[in-house]
Amino acid sequence: MLAVAVACAVAPAVPAAAADDRGWTRLAHLSPDTSAVDIRVTDAGGAQVLRLDDVAYGVVSPYAALPAGRYRAVLVPAGEPSSSAPVLVADLRIDSGVAVSAIVHGLNSDIEATVITDDLTRPPADHARIRIVQASARVPAVDVSTSTGVQVASALHRGEATAYLDVPPGPWTLHLTGGGQAASVDVVVAEATASTLFVVDTADGGLAMIPVLDSAAIADEPTGGLGTGGGWLAGRTDRARTDGQVVERAAPPRPALLRLRVPW
Repeated sequence: MLAVAVACAVAPAVPAAAADDRGWTRLAHLSPDTSAVDIRVTDAGGAQVLRLDDVAYGVVSPYAALPAGRYRAVLVPAGEPSSSAPVLVADLRIDSGVAVSAIVHGLNSDIEATVITDDLTRPPADHARIRIVQASARVPAVDVSTSTGVQVASALHRGEATAYLDVPPGPWTLHLTGGGQAASVDVVVAEATASTLFVVDTADGGLAMIPVLDSAAIADEPTGGLGTGGGWLAGRTDRARTDGQVVERAAPPRPALLRLRVPW
């Protein structure tokens, strides 16, 4: 049986690059019946600091570095003016040296955003770090266990996240159950990485899982790359929009969206 140790749910260590009082945020569109949206993030003074266009279901953005403070994310239908009636408005707080994920989830009639703190500290030697986020809109709560019987999540409700778990790297088979649904998914986690495993919906109302890399061999800033375990993820450069602009004192490269292939 694989030995699974519970990692403390602590904020990431402050890397050297955070000395200028920055934190990081990324946004995930996991509302299955909500069409693509444009996302505008503004600071407390109303200035736009982050722009992401044509964000479809299954897209997780890279981390964007922002000064510590309070922000507002406004989602409008893709291609519509920013003055259009919003799909959702969510408030964010960015703390220095801390990374957060803003997850848009639920059916469109009950859409909401949940902000969770990401732990980007390095796992122990010869380990990887994972957590589960329940983002299924149609199943109210899920249980997740390994093929060896280790319980990873129990009655995890929509919008909730487990603590991070330090696990042996390599292939894993996870069993998902809840709401009368059951599924088995294969994921692969690499040594010295931290990943979030999102429980999501399939078109027929079943359950699936999207693994997303939080960090890899933690450097000065979050990596925000893709994990490829289980074959669920694929870069979709054909549809990814790269005209989102992070507005900082010195403008960085425009972030490309990470587009995930959800098993529909």
